[in-house]
Amino acid sequence: MQMSNDELRRTETKANDMELLRQYARQGSEQAFGELVSRHVNLVYSVALRQLCDPHLAEEITQAVFIILARKAASLGDKIILPGWLCRTARNVAANALTIKRRRQHREQEACMETIVNGGCDASSQPILEETWAQIAPLLDTALGRLAAKDHDAIVLRFFEKRISRRSARRWVRARTPPRNGSAARWRSCGSSS
Repeated sequence: MQMSNDELRRTETKANDMELLRQYARQGSEQAFGELVSRHVNLVYSVALRQLCDPHLAEEITQAVFIILARKAASLGDKIILPGWLCRTARNVAANALTIKRRRQHREQEACMETIVNGGCDASSQPILEETWAQIAPLLDTALGRLAAKDHDAIVLRFFEKRISRRSARRWVRARTPPRNGSAARWRSCGSSS
């Protein structure tokens, strides 16, 4: 059975990739590693860019993938298909980067909201504030619309008009919250929901 030209080319490329990888792993050949990078950099970058939609972060991920390749070159087996390994590694590194980015943004948003609640926000955090508010505002309006009139009024007075203190707001909420270990029906019959 004869191989097609495409199959032959893939087999040669795989063999060449593995030869270059072995040269780098055994002899520390910068030239061999440079050839691997130039062959596969566009592939790795495109995978990272599709995952992240951020060109700068995709460049960082691409560099990280080749650093990982350099560290693991000696431990990669002969049967590995390097382009497939690079794609999987790029996806994994990109996913980790997205997780870290989302966590950082979440912490920044929480810190900004805490700063706002405690007395203001500086100019550098204004874009975060605007983005956060754009996400929160519709949810807040929906939640406020579902409240009973007295609950709605108390929240408006406390948080929008700042007419009642935190202590008064806490007391007001506690007085209207059923006990966790008691019966809600018994709590309602005591007249606490008035």
